[in-house]
This record gives sequence, C-alpha cells and structure tokens, in this order.
Amino acid sequence: MKSRINFKTSICRIIFVIPLMFLAQPTLVKDITQGYYGSLPINLFTYNELLYFSAEDSYGTNSPGGISYGRELWVSDGTPEGTVLFKDINPGYEGSWPNTFFRFYDTGDNSLYFVANSGSGAEIFTTNGTESATNPIGIIGVVKSPVQLNSLIYFITSNNKLYQFDGTISQAVTGSVNEFIQHDQIVALNGMIYAYLNTPSDIGTYGTELYSYNPTTNTFQLVKNIGAGPMSSEVNRMVVYASNIYFTILSESQIWKSDGTEQGTQPVTELASLSGFNNPFVWNSTLYFEANDGTGFQLWAYAESTNSLINISQLDGGANHNPSGFVALDDWLYYSAKDSYDNNKHLWRTNGTETFQLDNTLFNVSNLTVFNQKIYFRGSNGSNGDELYVFDPILLSVEPFNTQKVSVYPNPVSKTLFISTQDDIQEVLLYNMHGQQIFINSNTRFIDVSQYSQGAYFLKIMTSKGHVVKRILIK
Repeated sequence: MKSRINFKTSICRIIFVIPLMFLAQPTLVKDITQGYYGSLPINLFTYNELLYFSAEDSYGTNSPGGISYGRELWVSDGTPEGTVLFKDINPGYEGSWPNTFFRFYDTGDNSLYFVANSGSGAEIFTTNGTESATNPIGIIGVVKSPVQLNSLIYFITSNNKLYQFDGTISQAVTGSVNEFIQHDQIVALNGMIYAYLNTPSDIGTYGTELYSYNPTTNTFQLVKNIGAGPMSSEVNRMVVYASNIYFTILSESQIWKSDGTEQGTQPVTELASLSGFNNPFVWNSTLYFEANDGTGFQLWAYAESTNSLINISQLDGGANHNPSGFVALDDWLYYSAKDSYDNNKHLWRTNGTETFQLDNTLFNVSNLTVFNQKIYFRGSNGSNGDELYVFDPILLSVEPFNTQKVSVYPNPVSKTLFISTQDDIQEVLLYNMHGQQIFINSNTRFIDVSQYSQGAYFLKIMTSKGHVVKRILIK
C-alpha cells in the first residue's frame, strides 16, 4: 500500500487484487435472442419480487407465436422458464421501447410506472404486475430523471421543463418560469428540487446555472452564479451526499458541493487534484466515483466526515478502469469496469479498500441491479450477444479456509455423493447453475442426487471452521 498525506486529506492508493479465488461464475439466465446480436436487455427494475426490463426477441424464438414483437416489456423470476414476454404493448414489430421505470415509496401507491410507446407517442404506463392492468394513464410525454419528494414525483419532460406527477395527473410545476433544464438531471435535498437550468429573464445575466425549486413557495431561485457573468458553469453529475449536492463544473475539470445556499456552494478542496468526476454513488456514508488524477480514470472513495480520499483501483500501465453502474449488496459494492488486458467492461466488486474482478469471460457488462440477493446484469460471452446474466455471491468462497480438509466423492456422481471432513458439518446446501437452492440439510455427510437432472451444480458445505464451495457434476 502506498500512502500520501496532504494536510486534511489522507490519500491512499491500493492496487487491486486479481484474480480472486472463486468458484462461482455468472450464468446466463436465458438466451432470449439466440445468435450473435442478443436481446440487449436494459432498464432492469425490481418490482413485486420480479425483475422487469426492456428486451427484444429479434427472431421470435422465445415469444408467443414464434414472431418478433420488437423491443417490449419482459419479466423474469430468475429462471429460464420464468423469463418471458410480459406484454406486447405496441402490436407489430416496432415495439414499445419501455424505459424509465419508477414508483412511489411510503405513499400507499404500490403501482409500477414506466414510459412506453403504444403507437401514438411516449406515454406513462402503470401496472400492478398483471398484463390486463398494464395500461397507459392518458399522459403523453417523455419522463427524464424522476425524483420523489414527499408525495410527488418530479421529472424533466421532453420540453426540458420541470413537471410533477401524483400517480394520476402530470403537469408543469406551479410557478414555472419557462425554465429550460439541461443535462437531464434533477436531485432533491432538504425539501427542494435542484437543477441546472436557465430562464428567459436570467439567461442574459447568469447564463445556465444551478437553481432550486421550492414546492412550498412555488418559486425558482438561483443558488449561485458560479460562472462569470453570463458564462454557464456546466453543472453536471449531481449526487446528494452528506447533506450536500456534489457535482462537477466546467467540463468536469472541478468538483464542487452545495448545501443549497450561495455561501455553501464552494469547490471541494480535498478533491482539487481530480478531474473527470463521473458515475457518483453513495454507499456506507462514503462517496464512490470515477475520476482521474493523471494516472487514468480509476475508482475513488471520499468520506467527508474524515476528509479521507482513497484511490481504490490502479491498473497496470495507467490503463483506465472506468467504473460505472454501482449497486450495493450486503458488504460489497458491485460495478462494471475495465481491466488491464482489454477495452471491455467486466464484472467487479469492492469492499471499499480493494477491488476484485469477478469474471473476465463476459464483456459489455452494464445495467446492474439487485434481485433476490443476486446481481443481475446485461453482458455478452461473445457468441450469444448481449443477454441477461446473474451472479450469485453466496457461491463465492472468500473465507480463509483450508479446502483440502473437505472432499466430496465420487465426482462425477450418479446416485450418492459423500462428504469427507474431520470438522463438524453444520449445513449442506446444493445449488443449480442458476443459483437456486434445491437442497439443504444439517449434519449430513451424504446426499442422494439421483432425483436431479444431469449437469453441473454447486455444493456449499458449512463447517465449524468456515465454508467451502465444491463444483460437482451429476451424470
């Protein structure tokens, strides 16, 4: 580990460890579009214990009637047979292109909302998880960057204005000043909505700057004229962290923060050595993001409470890591990034101090989401095209444990599998290649596998000394 102390800020560069010793590998959930092109799943969203997403079965192989419906709404329970076309919203081959899934929280409204085109333009749809109740609600328009504040969803519409939505009615916010929002992003902080915008009355004086909208007074207010006079500051990449909004200005060359006041909108001096601030994500009271200190675009972590800045990744030869698509599960932060060997995005994770590459056989990894305590994502193995994959962390053995103390035999096996160890066995679990648990027992040293189909499985053995995962083959 190298360390560099800079007064208030402690900066540590930690070279990532690769490869991580693991037995689990990501598995294909379903080859929806068989062949090179793939179904290109995007907009993965968990709702009512199912995974919804947009995909295209180009050849109709897995669609009703064996025909292509274009890009439509699909749903998955995590199994191949449970991954199906949910509804043909726009009849024909053009598809409805579902996007921007969102819902209300803590309001009693349990519906899922999204935008799709049924043939008459973009509309807001709602569903309760049944095909018959998946319908447009009569609101035409694009929805960008939906953010809930109290009991309303605020978003940017196609004319770059600020709108509000209560589950039934969508309309321009009261007090609209013909604002023009740029960079397709809004955030909520302390009961206010913040956006990078301009107004006809102010653009000649301030240009495009950071503004707040107060739903209580129905007023827009300039936060600070960061640029000189009418020169725009290019506020971008906003994220709420530690009671502030962190963002980049001037084509990502500086990192600032704001508490919503003019006086509290200042450069972050602890991050002054970095540029290219991108893909910010808050996890465990720490801000994770991509940035460049002159050695390539790497993964960084910043804790405001201690002014500590950590360079978590550092690829060989100054190669760019380009981390993005962060999702948190248990004690790990999962993401997509490059390694030193190619220019493709693979699956990685970090514990906040080190990074681990989980797989190098899949590329184009993106659209990560957490579903059923697993990581689902879009990826390609080079022959199937971009499809839906799953990674199950429970099958990843990372505990210090002497695996030679546990053996299983015979392997391959057709009937009875025996477990040999001198340690006390606490639990034995068997998983199929889709990560589904199909067997669990305590204190057993043998398993009858004759009831299971031929193929590969993972056997997790919990003992008093730790756990180990064994890959077995049933013949």
